Amino acid sequence: MQNSLIRGNRIYNGKWSSGAGAAASAADILLYSGAASERHIIDGNHCLSNNSQGIFSTALGFDGDVILSNNICVTLDPATCTETGTWSLIANGGNRRHGIVISYITAQAGRPRTIVNANLCRNTIWTGIYKQGESDGEVIISNNICDLNGYDVTNTLSGGVYIDSAANVNINGNSISNFQNTAISTGGITINDSTTQNIPGLVSNNKIINSLGAGIALGTFSKLITINNNVISSSGERDIYIVHSAGSALVGGHTITNNTIYRTTGNNITGIFIDLQNSTRVTTVKNNYIRGANNANNSVNNAGIFIRQSTNLIQTDGNIVENFYYGFHSSAYYGGGRLLDRVIQNNIIRDCAVGFDVSATDNNSTLPLVNNVFINTTTQVDNTLGFVVGRIVQRLGNSLIWQTTSVPTVGSWAVGDRSQNSAPAVGSPKAWACTVTGNPGTWVSEGNL
Repeated sequence: MQNSLIRGNRIYNGKWSSGAGAAASAADILLYSGAASERHIIDGNHCLSNNSQGIFSTALGFDGDVILSNNICVTLDPATCTETGTWSLIANGGNRRHGIVISYITAQAGRPRTIVNANLCRNTIWTGIYKQGESDGEVIISNNICDLNGYDVTNTLSGGVYIDSAANVNINGNSISNFQNTAISTGGITINDSTTQNIPGLVSNNKIINSLGAGIALGTFSKLITINNNVISSSGERDIYIVHSAGSALVGGHTITNNTIYRTTGNNITGIFIDLQNSTRVTTVKNNYIRGANNANNSVNNAGIFIRQSTNLIQTDGNIVENFYYGFHSSAYYGGGRLLDRVIQNNIIRDCAVGFDVSATDNNSTLPLVNNVFINTTTQVDNTLGFVVGRIVQRLGNSLIWQTTSVPTVGSWAVGDRSQNSAPAVGSPKAWACTVTGNPGTWVSEGNL
């Protein structure tokens, strides 16, 4: 089929219930081409049945140049869908798995080339919009409203927008509200990936409010995702949740920048949670605003940023974290000496009980905390899980400047590091310089005041 236009239909009163072998593919509108099929517009339709899908495009991977726009996919109770009826929502999503599905299996070369824009997808048991399978062609999912998705809490294939393989995908400007699934790996936007493609994906300028699960969840082998300028409010679980499957070095490599996270409830829920497992790619957390709902409950999960493993592949720069118990927490011990490859700098920690909670198995490491600002934060650095490792320093190239009242006795230091006297007095040393690298190294006075 080529060059089709499906516009202005009202489809209702249909229903799918288990039994027929093909019933799970039931949709109000279905593109089911078994050979190259291009140039389709599906626009302005009311998909109001209780079928498994509202709109199902590229079901076999052959459809390309598809625009899905201005459709209303809302699951209604067939018993109420009469000309004189109430046209009411069916309870808990009914039978409808997905509002809109694109690219159900791996698309053929160059496909699906699909735009999903300005649709409204409400009241489903799994997803509002679902893209499954690897694709060569670009996919743009923009300016849609997805509401009341994910009622089947036993299934993790769930999201307001759910993406399997985010390569070539741009998720932009969508409004996702009242996501229902509470499984920890699901969210208003859920991205998983089992493919080998190494093409960046983009999640930008979306608004996610009142999710019972996460705000944005990245799992399994997701990679190279930019999460930028999103607004996430009132999530029931972590607002940005990134946990990869163990065993893959090529996961991760995400850029998480300029997002606004504003929690109104929860006294033990993390703003940004990252566990990269075996990733060898750098993930950046930069310039985000993260506000918690409670700074009194001493829980390691009540943290603005929670790093599951003490890896040099997560760089934290320029974030504003407010009103959590911990501004920054790491659950695994740091170690390995002088940790200059861990960038934790330029963050503002405000109204938190503890600024940085980072620990090591001994005192023989130095984690530089550089140019961070503490406002109404009594304890700037703590070590819940072991010995102190975080040290507030300034940095000149690869040399560190620290403040203390005496020669450093802990930490890993190198030639050229300098310790300023934080309690200067006439006749006391101005500072000490490290002349021999070690734990803590050899320190020599720079002379008395």
